[in-house]
Parts: sequence; structure tokens; C-alpha cells
Amino acid sequence: MSAREEIASLMLEGRFGEAYRKCDQALRGDSGGGQKSKVASDADFFRIAGAVSLLGLGHIRQAEEWTANVESTDPAFYYIEALIHLHAGRTHEALLCYTRLIDEDPSDTFADRLIEKLRAHPDEIVSEVQETAIGRYLPIKHWFGEDGLIKRKTEEKPVSPPLDRLRARFKSIRFTAKPVRWVMAGSIAFLLLVAAIFLYLKFGNRDQDLAERLPDPPTQGTIIPLSELKKDEVRFTFDSRKEVIDQYELARRKVIDARVNEARVLLNEIDLSNAGFELKERALLLKQMIPYIAPSRFSDNVEIQKVVEDPDLYQGVQVLWPGEIVNEPTGPVLRTAGGKVRLNGSVPSSGTVKVSGFFQRIDRDPVVDVREIVR
Repeated sequence: MSAREEIASLMLEGRFGEAYRKCDQALRGDSGGGQKSKVASDADFFRIAGAVSLLGLGHIRQAEEWTANVESTDPAFYYIEALIHLHAGRTHEALLCYTRLIDEDPSDTFADRLIEKLRAHPDEIVSEVQETAIGRYLPIKHWFGEDGLIKRKTEEKPVSPPLDRLRARFKSIRFTAKPVRWVMAGSIAFLLLVAAIFLYLKFGNRDQDLAERLPDPPTQGTIIPLSELKKDEVRFTFDSRKEVIDQYELARRKVIDARVNEARVLLNEIDLSNAGFELKERALLLKQMIPYIAPSRFSDNVEIQKVVEDPDLYQGVQVLWPGEIVNEPTGPVLRTAGGKVRLNGSVPSSGTVKVSGFFQRIDRDPVVDVREIVR
């Protein structure tokens, strides 16, 4: 397997830390064993893949540095530039990047959808970019998949749709002289099948798809001995790498079960612990890929008092807090029975509402990045 193929495989699996190290080795002309790499001439590919890896790990400034020396006009460069602009809140510059992509390739429907979304909800996009996985704003599968920068052979098992199976079943029925009984039996079977399909599409398929997207536990990483750390440098300690992996697995299961805030707290504990860099970066990646839960299905809320008292532990949790919106000199604020928080995003000028969004601590102030308002 060539270096390009190996990096592409790591990118598709969401193993951004390992992909970044491979890109760094290739650019330095080091294959890992002290020998000069034969693929160092593909510099732009490794710079672009390295930048995507850094974005996946949440290192925006470093990703921008990696794209500074890209010499080609590959579409990936403009996608990355747009995402960097969005992280900085520069929506106009991001829009120019997406427009440039359409000018170069009018058939680029991925960029076209992002342009429409950015024009309709610019503030919501900026907030979402800082919380969600990069796959929504970078066509990673298109770049590194079968028809992208790397040609990869993929085999998909054919799936027979439920309705096709139903038609085939009815074709095999030989009707007798008792049509009413057959019609009743067929109707009941059909209704049961429709109910089963509905439940599968609503619950089973969603959970399966989510489980497949979430990154696996890290295969590398160590525990830093407490003797090498300052007393106030960590809040949580692990005695072994296995303990960290077990907690990561538990957080992953919590995400699948829609206990998203319990998962975030477990991952924050890893980030505030003596776990090594590779373990922490995988926890960060999983945290970034936790989906937003609509208020109607959200059942893992956290009281505002707990969040304000320990903002580091609850950093990034999803909240649904009732209160009154009041405009103060510093901007809109949500006043609740447990305290008040600043609001970042599009909100009404006043009124009693429920605010759904993500908690962040900015300049020591509690802030909610608003996703939607529930009245």
C-alpha cells in the first residue's frame, strides 16, 4: 500500500491523528525508518490531507499554516479555506471560496448546497461549524474514496428494499377459493410489515448508521505518570491505558443511546486527565462527532447550576434551558432560576422561551451557542 493509499484509508476511518503523522513524515521525506520517501514529490496532496487531519482534530490555526504552501488550485484547497474562514466567523470570505468552486466546476452540488445554506443561515452555520464533525463541510469521502484523489475498490453488498421483498412475496401467493380470508391475512401482514419498517427506519437504522460513523478507540497512546505532571495540571487520573479505552467505549455507547451529555462529560474527563496526547485527540474527535439532538427528543439535559459551577467538566454540553431573554449592554442574556448566561446567535429581542444550544465558556463567561428557540 502506497503512502497516499494508507493516508486515504486513515482519513476515511476518521483516524486523523495517524493520518497527520503520515503526512508530516512524507513531507519531511522520512518513511518512518530513516529512509527517504519516494513520494515526497506529491507535496500538495500531503499538505491538503494534513490540513484536513488537523481540522478533524480541531487545530484550525495549524491547518491554515499547512495550506499556506499549497501550489495547486485543487478544489480541496478552497473547501479547507472556506472552513477556516467559517471558524473565524468570516462568512463572506467563505462564500467567495464556495462560489469559486462553482465557477470552476458548475456540477459541484456539494458546494452549491453549502452556498444556499450559508446565504440562508450564516450565523447558524458559524455556530454549527465549531461544534460538528468536519464531514458536513468537507467532502472527505469524495476526495479520498473510490472516485476521488485515491482510487479505492469498495464492495457493497446489495440490499433488497423491504417493499421489493414484499412484492416478491405477494407474487408467490396462489389465491384459493376463499379470497376474503386471503385479503384479510394479506392486509394484516402488510400492516405488520409497514410497522416493522417504520420502527427500523426510525430507530434501528439511525443507530446503526451513527455507530458506523463514530471513530473507534485509539490503537496508540500512553498514560503520563503523575510524577511528570504538576499538581494542578490534571483533575482526573487513570492508572492504565485500558481504563481510558474503557471510558472511551462507554462514552461511545452513550452517544448511540442518545445520552449525549453523559458522553461529553466522560470525554471531558479524559481531556482533563493524565492521558497522553493521542488518547486525548481521539476523545476530542468523538466529542466533535456527537450529533445535535432535537429538543423534542432531547432527554439528557444538565441543570444550569452544575454547568456554571464546573464549566470545564461540562464544556460543550447540549442544553435546553427555559428563561427570559433580556438585552444587556454586552448583548442578549438568558435569565433563568439558576443564573444567567450570554447568548451567541440569532435570538428574539425579548420574551420567555426555551433556548436549545451548546454551552461554551468564553473569557470566563458562560455562553450558549444558540441552535434554536422553543416557545
